[in-house]
Amino acid sequence: MVILAGSALAGLGAFVFVVIATRSLGLEGFRPISQLWTVWAIATAVVTFSTQVVTVRREVLVGQSAISRSAELLPLMLLLALALPILWVYRIRIFGDASPFWPLVGGLIPIGAFLTGKARGWLAVHGSPTQLAAVVGGENLVRASAAIILGIVNAGARWYAIALLAGYAVALLGLRGRNTAARAESQGGSPRDRLLPVAASVAGISDHLILVAAPTVLAAAGASPELVSALFVALAVYRAPYQLVLGALPAITRRFTQDLPGMDQSRIAAASRRVGLWLVVISLIAAAFGWTLGELVITPIFAAGGILEPIDHALAAALTILATGALLSSVALLSLGRANRTLIAWIPVTLLTIGAGYSVGEDPTAILAVMTLGVMVATVATGAPFVRNRVLDDEIPRLSS
Repeated sequence: MVILAGSALAGLGAFVFVVIATRSLGLEGFRPISQLWTVWAIATAVVTFSTQVVTVRREVLVGQSAISRSAELLPLMLLLALALPILWVYRIRIFGDASPFWPLVGGLIPIGAFLTGKARGWLAVHGSPTQLAAVVGGENLVRASAAIILGIVNAGARWYAIALLAGYAVALLGLRGRNTAARAESQGGSPRDRLLPVAASVAGISDHLILVAAPTVLAAAGASPELVSALFVALAVYRAPYQLVLGALPAITRRFTQDLPGMDQSRIAAASRRVGLWLVVISLIAAAFGWTLGELVITPIFAAGGILEPIDHALAAALTILATGALLSSVALLSLGRANRTLIAWIPVTLLTIGAGYSVGEDPTAILAVMTLGVMVATVATGAPFVRNRVLDDEIPRLSS
């Protein structure tokens, strides 16, 4: 429960930071911060997620899993290689400012995401739940606290960018005092282990992309700004359960890595069927909630009433639950080192889903239906090995009893 509390505080801190920065700077002044916030979200999905999976697996399976430092750093290096040139060349278009300050901050964000992933992964295995919760929740609480002070003194946008970076300071809680000298670091490793960081990055960004891409697809199709904003707000509200699970992922990864290799195949299959059934039930309940109460929740908070249909709210709510299920089944696969299966499941589904989303035009119902179907397919693809008794094999390292 303490980890979920930390995750909830992380969501609250993010909300406070964005609200204060928006009101203090105005929509135009908030522009560069919104772009950095997008970089932060991508870095969290790509770098933090993959790094914490790799760290947990290495620390739980000491001597049984060899993931080289070069492989572990690959997602970070790829993101920096992609982001830095884009942020620099298009800095005026992206940030509205030719200053090198903004690309520099954008380049530091993935590095902070990497350190946070290391800290979360380490604490998930060696730390207490309170320490892990402090890192998970503290990151955005630091940003929110800084934003409150900056709002009072009427600071400029650059200070909010520095506040965003300051949130990564909480990673020191998980990196301080680590003793890695006695741990052998292999520079080789099996192909399965070398591919694991990339597979984790693909799973993290793909699941996140399908969950949040609908407003962007809608905007690209030429929909009105009001409709795009209404859909963005709805997805942001319904995404709360997903955000809670994200904060608990380091602990979940540790549990999967410790328990799954030693479990009986039939027991895994039975548990997977139960989880799948509950996922369907909860998705239907969420859809019913969105259909009946979605408008009542969204309108008073964001004044976006009468724009979306009840079916849109239902699909958005179900999409969040299914995306959470796909994320958890992906973590289970990654905990067992099933990098190939993770990539095979996510890459074609993501490409086809985003492509189909762009092809249906500016109808939010159609776009949400495509995204919901896509994440449903991804959930089945990542969960099928567990249900079919084919998730374990002789290559999976097993913990000694």
